[in-house]
Amino acid sequence: MLRVQRAKDYRLDAGIVDRLYAVMLQTMKTPDVVERLAKSGVEVVTSPSSAAFAAYVAAETQRWGKVAKESGATVD
Repeated sequence: MLRVQRAKDYRLDAGIVDRLYAVMLQTMKTPDVVERLAKSGVEVVTSPSSAAFAAYVAAETQRWGKVAKESGATVD
């Protein structure tokens, strides 16, 4: 059985968040990535800072965690 740790049970180190943000930003500015996403109708929008990125990830984790919980989804 797979055990899933809930997001509120841990926090990422600021250095890890900074690194994830830097890599995400670099990737999202790559012409090939921008072009491929644009062909799919996706506009690239990035966070202005690693702190804003961390806040976004935390909010999305809470948002989608609530959806998953309310849906009754389980991990097999």
